[in-house]
Amino acid sequence: MLYRAHLGAGLGLGVLLAAGARYSGAAPGIEDLAAVAGATTVFALLPDLDTASVVQRWFYRAMLGVLVWLMMTGRAEHAAFLGAVSLLPLIHRHRGWMHAWWAALAVPLAALLLWDGYWIALGPRGPGLGDTLAGLRAEVIARWSQAQGPRAPIALAMVAGYALHLTVDFHAPAWLRWGRVS
Repeated sequence: MLYRAHLGAGLGLGVLLAAGARYSGAAPGIEDLAAVAGATTVFALLPDLDTASVVQRWFYRAMLGVLVWLMMTGRAEHAAFLGAVSLLPLIHRHRGWMHAWWAALAVPLAALLLWDGYWIALGPRGPGLGDTLAGLRAEVIARWSQAQGPRAPIALAMVAGYALHLTVDFHAPAWLRWGRVS
């Protein structure tokens, strides 16, 4: 499937999920709505990072820019962490673990946990609770139990976008497929 199919489907679902989050009151601000729609769209493209594709090229171009910026601003730890995590899709073949149904839950959950752990351990306030593994675990649990911000709608959007990608890849009728299967 070409990236345009995943991009269009992800954006469409993202707008619907953002509207639902707005209607339910789970994502009241415009930034929250953009985060829901954006997370759906990004995660609808994410499984194709494991193959040479338009999505992979643009992702790693953006990643190079982010890594250079982090290095230039003296955040080598941030760059090393982000660089290592960004390589994970490349360690297996296309339609391998990135296209497994369990990944639709595991990858978004891991992304959220890594995001929280990253900002706690290496975030702007510097090493704090993340100095110890127990402190990091306690802070992540506290963040999740307090449900700061639109965490639930964004988590749902990430899972929905990823699952949408797999559904379009494996179950779309032939007349809906735009181009070759990738």
